[in-house]
Amino acid sequence: MEPFLSALTGPYGAPSVLESAFADVVEGADRGDEMSARLLDAAYEQFRRMGVKRSTMTDVARLAGVSRITVHRRFATKDELVEQVVRREFRRYCGRFIVGWSGR
Repeated sequence: MEPFLSALTGPYGAPSVLESAFADVVEGADRGDEMSARLLDAAYEQFRRMGVKRSTMTDVARLAGVSRITVHRRFATKDELVEQVVRREFRRYCGRFIVGWSGR
C-alpha cells in the first residue's frame, strides 16, 4: 500500500475520517439538516478561536444560541462533534478542487 493511502486507513483496515470524507466528496454527499449545520458552524468557529482541547460542548451551544442538550442530541460526544467538523471542512476543501477539475 502506498504511504499516503496507508495514512488514510483507520485501525484494522477500517476507513479513517479523511478517507470517509474524501469518499463523501467524490459521491457529492453533504448530509445534515439546518440545525446540524448551525452547530458545525459554531463548533468550527469555537475550535478556531480557542482550540479543540479548550472548547466544550457548552461553549459550542452558547455560540450557536442553543442549549447544551441540543448539541448532545446531534453529537453524543465532543469527539463525534470534532470528527464531523473535520469531515465537513475536508469535504469543503476537496470539493473546491473537484468542482474546478470537473469544469475542464
